[in-house]
Amino acid sequence: MTKDLSRLTAQFFLAEAEAVGLTVRDLGDLVDQGEVFQREPGDRYFKTGDRETLWLDIWDATSGLPGSVACLESALAWHGFADAVPKRVQIAVPRGTTREGRFRLPVVVFEYDPRTFDIGARWHEVNRGCDAMIYDRYRTLVDAVVHRDRIGEDVVREAVRRYKANPALRHESDKRDLTRTALVLDVERQVSEFFASTP
Repeated sequence: MTKDLSRLTAQFFLAEAEAVGLTVRDLGDLVDQGEVFQREPGDRYFKTGDRETLWLDIWDATSGLPGSVACLESALAWHGFADAVPKRVQIAVPRGTTREGRFRLPVVVFEYDPRTFDIGARWHEVNRGCDAMIYDRYRTLVDAVVHRDRIGEDVVREAVRRYKANPALRHESDKRDLTRTALVLDVERQVSEFFASTP
């Protein structure tokens, strides 16, 4: 089934799925497994975790839970620090607020400290007329280091390597912004040590 699904584009219609041998029941199973989803009733389907639809997935997820911010792996992918796009969009809400939203795609909701929740949260125009809150690259990297046990140390090391290798991000002002974010979140030593240990 995965092989047949791989022959389909990020967005596809029922007829296209049937042309590669998938039935309506197969698609229902894939929806249940979180491999595909529908944004609205009809015969149009979307693959989860596909870079082609990343912007729309983030917009859908953050719209489904107002006040939420795209974070961790979703934000790493958005900023170009990761190739892999998570199967479930990762969003954050302030701890103690609702985690219940109206989602049309698989979503993981993380709870962040309400005192620092807004640090680094920025509006991004993910498509014409579609704005979504996504943590900036500094907050994203800092959070990734802090939560590396949740998203995988290898993912975070690769993100740090990409950050270090990008000539546009080597300016002192950029390093200051990263350090300032870590200091405000009270994790400067942890982040500094992780960066230093990542070649």
